[in-house]
Amino acid sequence: MTLKRDKVVSSLFVVMMLGILFFMAVPTMYVGSSSSVAAAQSTSTPAVVVTDLTSVLPRSYNNSEYLTALGGIAVFGNKILVVGSGQYPLVGVYNIQTGKFTDLSNQFEQEIGSGADEWTLSSVANIGPYFLIVGYRYTGSGYEPVMASYNMITNTFYNLSSRIPASYSNWILDGVTSYGGTFYIVGVEPSSTSPLGYKSVMATFNGIQFKNISSAIPSGYDNYYFIGITSLENGEFLITGWAGYMYPYSGGVLLLYSPYKGFTNLTSLVPSNVFWLSGATRHGDEVVIVGVTYPDTPALGILNLASGTYTDLTPSGTNPFPSTYYWLGDIVWVQGNAFYVVGQSQQYPPPSGCGSWAVFGKVTINNL
Repeated sequence: MTLKRDKVVSSLFVVMMLGILFFMAVPTMYVGSSSSVAAAQSTSTPAVVVTDLTSVLPRSYNNSEYLTALGGIAVFGNKILVVGSGQYPLVGVYNIQTGKFTDLSNQFEQEIGSGADEWTLSSVANIGPYFLIVGYRYTGSGYEPVMASYNMITNTFYNLSSRIPASYSNWILDGVTSYGGTFYIVGVEPSSTSPLGYKSVMATFNGIQFKNISSAIPSGYDNYYFIGITSLENGEFLITGWAGYMYPYSGGVLLLYSPYKGFTNLTSLVPSNVFWLSGATRHGDEVVIVGVTYPDTPALGILNLASGTYTDLTPSGTNPFPSTYYWLGDIVWVQGNAFYVVGQSQQYPPPSGCGSWAVFGKVTINNL
C-alpha cells in the first residue's frame, strides 16, 4: 500500500530506506520511586509471562495501512507514557490501575505547532513528571532532530527543538535517558567516513543547553549504530544498538559508558541470534534488555551488573511473546517483577506490502 507521504516510523526505518536498516528506539528510564529492588539470584532461568495489551491502543496505533510502531516508554507513578509514529506521531498515556489508555496525539500536534505532523518520535525519558521526547523530522531533503517536553501534572507539551544548535541540524535522535537532573541522548548523523554512512553521536540536555559529547565515542566504534541509552542510576549508562552494515547481517551492541572512565565494550555477551538491541531498563543489580532476534521475533535478556553475565530469555526456538510481535523498541520496569514493553507487529517491508501496527504488553519475569 502506498504511504500518505514519504514517512518512516523510526530511524531504523530511515537507515533501511537508505540501504542500511530501520529502527525504533529506544531506551528510557524509570523514575517512579526512589527505592530500588534488589534482583534475586536464581540458579534457574527466569520464567517469562507476557500479557498482551495491544487491544487498549486506539485505531490509529493499529492501522495496517501505515508503518506504525511504538519505540519509547517511560513511567511516573501509575501512569505510563508511550511514544511512536504511524501516519502521524503517536503519544499516549496508559493508567496501570484502571487499564485505560488516553491518546494525546492530536493534542501533541496542536501544542507543538506547525510541522509536528511530520515528526517521528523515537524515545522518551523523564525526571519525575517532566518528560523529554526525542526524534526527528523529514524535511524533504534530509532529516533534522526534534525534541519536546511533556508535563504530566499540567498535561501540556512544549516544542524544544529550537534548543538544538544549528550545527547539529542533521542529527537523528534515537534514545534518551536521565540522571542527576540531566538528559542523556544518543543518535546518529550522516558520515562519509563510516562504513554505515552514519556515525553515532551523543549529547546532554539540561532543559536549556544541548551539549555535544560525541568526542567520548572511540574511533573504533565507526560501525556501531547507537539506538538506546539507559541510566544505571550510578553515573554510568548502558548503550544499546547494532553493529554491521545491514539487517539481517547486523548484530546486537552492548556498551557501558561512564563520563569519567569512558566506554567498556560488552558486545561479546550478546547472543549470536540477536540482530540488534534497542531499549533497556534497570532493575536492581540487573538490566532487562529488549530488541529483535532471528528469525524475526522479540529479543529479551538480562545483564547482571555485579557478575557481568548475560542471561538470554529468548534463545533460538523460544518465543514467549504473541506471534504478532515482531520487534521490541523499549521496556520499562514498574514494580516487583512487572515490566511493560512497546514495539512493532511485523517486519518491514511487510510481506503483505501494507504497513504494521504497534504492540504493547506487560512482561512478568518470575524468579528475577
